[in-house]
Amino acid sequence: MSSQVTNRIPLTSLYKSVEQTVKSGRLGTIVSLRVLMSTKSRPVEQLAIWLEWTGKLFDSSTGKLYASQDAGGRQISVLASLASGATISLTAVSYSSVDDEPANTLQLLLIGQHGIARLEGGNEIDPALASAEKTSNKWTAAIEKSVHSQAAIHVD
Repeated sequence: MSSQVTNRIPLTSLYKSVEQTVKSGRLGTIVSLRVLMSTKSRPVEQLAIWLEWTGKLFDSSTGKLYASQDAGGRQISVLASLASGATISLTAVSYSSVDDEPANTLQLLLIGQHGIARLEGGNEIDPALASAEKTSNKWTAAIEKSVHSQAAIHVD
């Protein structure tokens, strides 16, 4: 079953919108961020970008994460608890060029004490922009270590 792509969004623009929403205070203190993406690029790097960004967004570059990968290696999920108290849940599903699914789509749910903000539907992101972002080796290494050890990893 193929999903309908409804909007093309540069990843950096999406991040700036999320940042403005958080800084506006309309949602209160942010307690959770949930991101679900499909991608044809490297999912671990995509997840590391989001962890780096959320660390900056929530003023917390440390925390604990657990990552798991399905047996086929197509889906990887990360659950992170940042030192600031925010919980981050990220899932990336890899699609090959022959799959009948749109690649590089994203859904987002931001939960605060006073409300939520969400981006739903088939919102296509530009993987070139995401890949061009400088990712923190610490997040990439932590994701890979957690997947292989099947254990939670502390990130400093």
